[in-house]
Amino acid sequence: MGVRGLLFSLYAKGVSDDATNHTALVSLRAISTISINKNLSFRINPQLFYLKLDAKDGYYFASNFTLSSKKSPFYLGSTINKPIKTNIAGKLFDWNISLGYSLDRKLILKK
Repeated sequence: MGVRGLLFSLYAKGVSDDATNHTALVSLRAISTISINKNLSFRINPQLFYLKLDAKDGYYFASNFTLSSKKSPFYLGSTINKPIKTNIAGKLFDWNISLGYSLDRKLILKK
C-alpha cells in the first residue's frame, strides 16, 4: 500500500457576460492503492477542495474509488462529492458508479 499527496490549483477566466467569469479551485488530494491479492487492487483518491465561482464559494470533500484486476482492462469505479460548507447551488450528496476500460491494457479472448 502506497500513499501519495498532491496539491492542485486551477483558475479560469470566462469570456461571456451571461456565464461564470472567474473560477478558482484549490485541491489537496491523496492517492492510495491497496493490493487485495496478486491480481486485484483497490484505489482510493480522497480530496478536500475549495471552489470559487465569481462571488459564490464553498468547501467540499470528494473521493474516487476504483476496483481493478491485472487480468482485465475493465474496472469498476465510483465518485462521491459532499459539500462541507457552500453557497453554491447543488446536491447535499452526489455519487455514481461506473464501468471503465483502461486503454493501456488489451483484452485478449481465448478460444
